[in-house]
Amino acid sequence: RFKYEYNLNKYIKLRSNVYVGRKKVTEPYNIDHLAWLTYWTWNCQPTYNPQGEYYASGGFGNPIAYAQHTGNKWKTYYSYYTQLGFDITPIKNLTITGDMSLNYDITDEKYYRKRHQTYHWDGSLNYDVIDYWEGGKTKTESLYGRNEHIVTSLHANYNFNITDKHMFNAMFGASHEELDSRGFNAYRYNLITDELPVLGLGDAEQQYNDEYANAWAITSIFGRLGYNWDNRVFVEATYRNDGSSKFARGNRWGWFPSAALGWKLSNESFLKDNDVINNLKLRFGWGATGNQNVENWAYMAMLSSKTTPWGVGVLTGNTPNPELKWETTYSTNIGLDLSLFQNRIEFIADVYYKTIKDL
Repeated sequence: RFKYEYNLNKYIKLRSNVYVGRKKVTEPYNIDHLAWLTYWTWNCQPTYNPQGEYYASGGFGNPIAYAQHTGNKWKTYYSYYTQLGFDITPIKNLTITGDMSLNYDITDEKYYRKRHQTYHWDGSLNYDVIDYWEGGKTKTESLYGRNEHIVTSLHANYNFNITDKHMFNAMFGASHEELDSRGFNAYRYNLITDELPVLGLGDAEQQYNDEYANAWAITSIFGRLGYNWDNRVFVEATYRNDGSSKFARGNRWGWFPSAALGWKLSNESFLKDNDVINNLKLRFGWGATGNQNVENWAYMAMLSSKTTPWGVGVLTGNTPNPELKWETTYSTNIGLDLSLFQNRIEFIADVYYKTIKDL
């Protein structure tokens, strides 16, 4: 891991955070079944019979033999994360901030199960583990997955006062986020040797392979304007304009404004030095928020394969809805904050009214 911040000059500050990781895990092929065997095997059961073979009786196997000789799962995880950013202050009270982060993950897995036998006390065969538990088939499987997640943002924040009683804050920015995931898995049964668990040595008539891909992106434009009058009256207006790849053209963008008003009565002259009421504030808010929580590509027809007696065919895999759009929640609330007796008693009350459009 590497983390660094550097003041290039009095106007520009740079920062970075980089992490690179690699983790390898090796475990028995079916660790859940191994746990089951361990639970049900007698503590006094010997590991070997007098002939030096792995001992077991009936369906209760030998956990040590299963762990060491039934095969393994080899998992390797690669992670790369980087975050780069800057803060620029070209003039007093104006700060421009930019950030970019990349998260890149790779998962590489290899599974392999092979034969091993357990024997009775007299040396006769108890069972072959693959025949008894896995349908008589050895198996090797490969899985690979990759995720790439990128987030970028740029925004400017400006504070200014007209007088000591009239204070303003303005912010404007944009961001973009995208995710790209891909992967595949394949397996074959009945390998011709236990020494080299590769797909090419499995039975070509008993094989499977599949691949997946998934991607989405969202772009946002946002802003906020706030006004503070002598720490008594507070007004704030915000907006967001979000565009999502999960919707068809013409429905991708949603507009989500909001506004808030606060009146801090405890800072008014008639309550400022009150011994009982330490804080009294009335709040009012209205706003809209968006929800894009739908499946990727739900607006368009997706194809899927189907095996038939005449071969592999293609059919529609979903019911498309090209009219999908942002679900918008409109919320109105009125609130009261009250603190009494040096903040020993606090009372907060809110009343909400919500409506949902395009559910």
